[in-house]
Amino acid sequence: MENTLDVVQSTGRRKRAVARVKLTLGQGVITVNGKAVDDYFPRPQSLKETLRRNGFLTRDPREKESKKYGRKRARKRFQYSKR
Repeated sequence: MENTLDVVQSTGRRKRAVARVKLTLGQGVITVNGKAVDDYFPRPQSLKETLRRNGFLTRDPREKESKKYGRKRARKRFQYSKR
């Protein structure tokens, strides 16, 4: 059984996508989907600071609007026929 203080969990969201992160104590090796973090994200660490300063690391709250009955999509209508 793990101590709750040894585990940190967090989520990130955009539209309907959800990314879950679970951090536990270990040997200091970071893996993402079984790959080393440098292989999975080949970017410099200073990029995060630049993105945060320009407001690119905030959550985008937009979601896809649901389809309505009697319509082709959420707002698009079927083609009108006069006769």
